[in-house]
Amino acid sequence: MKMKLFTTKMKEEDSVMSHIAEFKKIVADLVSMEVKYDDEDLGLLLLCSLPNSYANFRDTILLSRDELTLKEVYEALRSREKMRGMVRE
Repeated sequence: MKMKLFTTKMKEEDSVMSHIAEFKKIVADLVSMEVKYDDEDLGLLLLCSLPNSYANFRDTILLSRDELTLKEVYEALRSREKMRGMVRE
């Protein structure tokens, strides 16, 4: 399971929401196995699992905060997707 967490990568054509769901499932599986991770490390892992098209987003998130939580990354990704959906309409 740890290898799955570290090697999970989102493809350009994948939806962010499905990637977040997959990431959450992996984390939940690890938690059920009593594997502990620092919340900031999980946030960084999620950011690093994003494709190159998210480079500016990733840099903005990383540079705008002293500390980073997984929840903040989830929320930022959801907000980004909401905004993208509004632009498409």
